[in-house]
Amino acid sequence: MSKMKNVATLIDELEHICSIHDWGYDYSDDHRVWLKGRETADTIHVICRELDKLGFSDKANEIVKKHLPKLG
Repeated sequence: MSKMKNVATLIDELEHICSIHDWGYDYSDDHRVWLKGRETADTIHVICRELDKLGFSDKANEIVKKHLPKLG
């Protein structure tokens, strides 16, 4: 797989996982919800690290920030 195709795949995957991630999972009383949230958070971190290694940390940060809940 070419580098650019790999980057595009990682960006698409990050976009998807961020869109379905429960950003408030850490506050759940349901351990299953917490485990699923922890799993997706770990996946987000892995993808971000991969994109960083490929020189796309700005794009990864942009995607994550877009999906973070707005405070206030």
